[in-house]
Amino acid sequence: MQNQSIVSKIIMPDKPHLDQIAACYLLAHYGKDKFTGIEKAKIYFWNLSNDPSKQNLEQWEKENALLVDMGGGIFDHHKNGKFATMLVADFLSIADKPELKALLDYIYEDDQYGLHNKFGDLAQIIKQMYKQGLDSQDVFNFTFTALNALIYYDSESETEFNNNAEILKIKRGKNKIKMAIIESDNINIAKYAMQNEGIAIVIQKRSTGHIMIFTNHFFKIDLRGIVAAIRIKELEILGREKEIINPQYLSQEGKIANVEHWYYHKSLRAILNGSESLSGTKPTTLSLEEIIKIVDFGVSSEYPVFCEKCIFQECPYFKYNFYKCYLKRKYEKGGNENSDYK
Repeated sequence: MQNQSIVSKIIMPDKPHLDQIAACYLLAHYGKDKFTGIEKAKIYFWNLSNDPSKQNLEQWEKENALLVDMGGGIFDHHKNGKFATMLVADFLSIADKPELKALLDYIYEDDQYGLHNKFGDLAQIIKQMYKQGLDSQDVFNFTFTALNALIYYDSESETEFNNNAEILKIKRGKNKIKMAIIESDNINIAKYAMQNEGIAIVIQKRSTGHIMIFTNHFFKIDLRGIVAAIRIKELEILGREKEIINPQYLSQEGKIANVEHWYYHKSLRAILNGSESLSGTKPTTLSLEEIIKIVDFGVSSEYPVFCEKCIFQECPYFKYNFYKCYLKRKYEKGGNENSDYK
């Protein structure tokens, strides 16, 4: 059928999931060279509970029909292991296209872990539409429209990231994660870095002096100790040490009266010195280097050289009350086992 006959129809299971619809999307948009007429092929849904018979398959072959995720064909994940969208992407040699990375990652993550990226809850929306009784064709059309809007690759951010970002690798448990530092006014670059470059943490400084700290949800990074340390350091630099309250208070979500220009966005897993909607926020007095050191220490599971012998008075991080410091003081031989973490 490839390059010889015009594909007359695409047949897939009834009430198709995002995976199956996205597979069709890739075929329609990238498969014209291998499947003549694929972009105009009609969509049919197999709505019987049993698998297609041998007679069904033979008839569809005569009709130049292409099967997606059924019938034991090349795009059937039941036979070939990979999810249907990846089977199509591999067959068409488009799995490495940058504009498709987020989509392929999303479908894989949703299938394996229930995680999400810029495609949000699209898979769940499709399931809910079926529960509300919507017709398969209506759901298919809706999803095609959504994918057209979502499959957009930010090549501008890619170029800027590759040219200007500094990448640090941080030991975290048995693995290493990547932290990117970049000075840029591009509001999309952090999202690009996390979705397309596997970056766990992005520290972005804008030309106005504002600094943003974004983290990738996949890595589940706890920012409470870091935001408390940043707020303490900010008050110290401003000469307002008397306003420093215990770190537990300073790790609160949102903004606090003492340091209003730092906002801890818990659900976003970000620490923001201002935002697009709060452009009047004053920039931080902390340098980018100071922020990097605090984030590095707070995220890393390793201890700097000065931690080899934990001397409270000489430690630059003791006053921040990081949890890793509490653990070291509690369990290290000669440490203060009665120390309380607050």
